[in-house]
Amino acid sequence: MMKTRYGIVMVNDKRCVGCKACAMACSYEAPQFNKIKKHMNKCDGCLG
Repeated sequence: MMKTRYGIVMVNDKRCVGCKACAMACSYEAPQFNKIKKHMNKCDGCLG
């Protein structure tokens, strides 16, 4: 996960290894693990 200069939280697909740490850290439970791609789906752009 990364935060853009505008404050939007995004998944960096090139760096994601599917460890699910971002899902555990997000208090909104927004990141979801994609079982087919074996990494996290992008958030909806929250400002968390």
